[in-house]
Amino acid sequence: MYFRKIIIGFLSVICVFLFGVLGFLFSNYFVFTDEDFQKTVVIDEGYEFFIHTFSENIEIDELSVLDPNDYKNIFYKVIEKKDFSDFVEYIIYQIKTNQVTSDGEIVIDFSLEWFLDKQGLFAQEVTDILYEKLPVCKDSVSLYNMEVIDCVPKNLDRGSFERQIALKLDINFFSSLSFSNEISVFIPMEEGKTILDFLSGIFWKIVFVIIGILIFKLLTIGFLLRKSFKKILKFQGILLLVSLVFMFLIFIVFYLRLEFLSFVYIEILTGLKDYFLSF
Repeated sequence: MYFRKIIIGFLSVICVFLFGVLGFLFSNYFVFTDEDFQKTVVIDEGYEFFIHTFSENIEIDELSVLDPNDYKNIFYKVIEKKDFSDFVEYIIYQIKTNQVTSDGEIVIDFSLEWFLDKQGLFAQEVTDILYEKLPVCKDSVSLYNMEVIDCVPKNLDRGSFERQIALKLDINFFSSLSFSNEISVFIPMEEGKTILDFLSGIFWKIVFVIIGILIFKLLTIGFLLRKSFKKILKFQGILLLVSLVFMFLIFIVFYLRLEFLSFVYIEILTGLKDYFLSF
């Protein structure tokens, strides 16, 4: 008798929990497929992550006097949010439209070729910081012979210094970058489908599995109650009402808490960091 009640109570708690899981899944699904979210939270948070990660990981031997804060200030001026926004929107467009090939793969282009247009501005910002931080060289030295730029040659005016910095960056930094990065993603779907189709398919499969488990739990509870059909319907009606209210609350909480979902997005980006910074 008591054991049966404990089992019914335990199954009821599981039902409420599974409805909460459904609320969490739907909140994430509707938010991450929302274009406003993609164009605001994703781009805002991603831009900060992009600048911070590049600044922390960039290594240019000749410019070892520059620290991550210096690079961060440089990148904020060189890479505008509009540049990053175009980059992200291009990737999102590919996720929505690139189709599975006959080999079961989708190719996504993470091209950074747009950064090539920033070489002159990058050299200018580097020059500004070097001029501010470094002393004038005591001896006559050639910038081309410096393994580490730790002083400003006294025989160079600012314009000449900037041009030589630009040349060194072009030879020792920009030429080593891989600007055209393509990855092939294997998608176990039929030819012509997209990554968005694949992710949506996984989402709905999970939802239907949870719904199946819920139906089984509700049938099991009805069997264990050993009451009249009317009383079983009344008990399960109350249980469903409580579960739906809980699911709605979970949905609202996570749907409105965009800062939490942006945190999830940043964690995803962190996992991809090594790929983007492979140079």
